[in-house]
Amino acid sequence: MHRRRGVGVAAVRKKQETETRYASLADKLEATQEAHVADVISSFRSSLEDFARKHKKKIRSDPLFRSRFTEMCYEIGVDPLQSSKGFWSEMLGVGDFFFELGIKIVELCAATRSANGGLMSLDELEFHLIKSGGAKITQDDIKRAISKLDVLGDGFRVVNGTMVLSVPVELNRDQTVALNLARTRGFLTARHLQAKLNAERAEEVLSNLLQAGFAWLDAPPGEAPAYYFPSIWLEATGGGESL
Repeated sequence: MHRRRGVGVAAVRKKQETETRYASLADKLEATQEAHVADVISSFRSSLEDFARKHKKKIRSDPLFRSRFTEMCYEIGVDPLQSSKGFWSEMLGVGDFFFELGIKIVELCAATRSANGGLMSLDELEFHLIKSGGAKITQDDIKRAISKLDVLGDGFRVVNGTMVLSVPVELNRDQTVALNLARTRGFLTARHLQAKLNAERAEEVLSNLLQAGFAWLDAPPGEAPAYYFPSIWLEATGGGESL
């Protein structure tokens, strides 16, 4: 019985030693793989910088080319918009491009806030940015620039993929429904909104949007009150001038 117990203990120890060696080998392999990945990423970043230097002018002037380039950057963990300093700014100017675009967005939103309450369609914002600067930009450029404006704490963000909100308020579900419905004609009546919400909720959401400054009220005698959303109305009617 004693010998069998000794054999059993030896077998257990041998198994433990084998498992320890396997664990050690696995750690070494993992470390080797991590080092290899780090080398590959470092090499790719270096190649990306060379590519950026070579195509600097095209990156700044061609919106589609710029979009694809920034996507490549994000895929390897490089954020060309992170700051206005460093390689991407001093050598390439990509950071500066979006930094300057962000400033223009802030200025335009501030200039129109008294008219639209801080809610502007991407189409209108794009129109005014191109008109004021003459540069070739896309809505993708605008969204990337806005994504860096959250440091201002003023609520800058894109909502529903089509509207820019530049005030620190949260739109609830009913308000979002109302804005989506308003995109067809640029205005709403309580009756229009009741196709999506009940009468009480429709009246409440329209009142809240009016109070927030997002809508204007037109209440001619004998007609149902209409709530106009300035930026959306311009987009729906094909207009662009609101400044």
